Amino acid sequence: VFQGTGAECRKGIVFDAPESVFAAFASVEEFCRQSLDAQSLWCSSLRPSERYPATLKAKINVAGDRTAKFYNEANEPADPPTNWRRLPCNAAVQLRGCYVQKQSVGMLFEVSHLQYGSEPTEVDEVSPF
Repeated sequence: VFQGTGAECRKGIVFDAPESVFAAFASVEEFCRQSLDAQSLWCSSLRPSERYPATLKAKINVAGDRTAKFYNEANEPADPPTNWRRLPCNAAVQLRGCYVQKQSVGMLFEVSHLQYGSEPTEVDEVSPF
């Protein structure tokens, strides 16, 4: 979380999105952008693939009223992961709505369910000295 402590209940999450998933979200986003007539102020939750894979930004609640449900590789209920970086996962993402502010307009995506694989292990760096 930007300028956060790490203890926040609602966190930002970014997924690498396969092209088919990216295209589906892009068509929904384009429909909303046209409907809201917000071409110049639009703040996209999608980043197309260029040097890196395409991505989708969303929010995830790890505590509180709308806490996401977590599942392990065997599809059994699990605790939230401890290490989120580069975590292989499947996610159910909901469109919670659109926001309109003075400087930007965009969509609010939220993760409701997350199935994750083995957490990546930290590689111990060897000192070059």
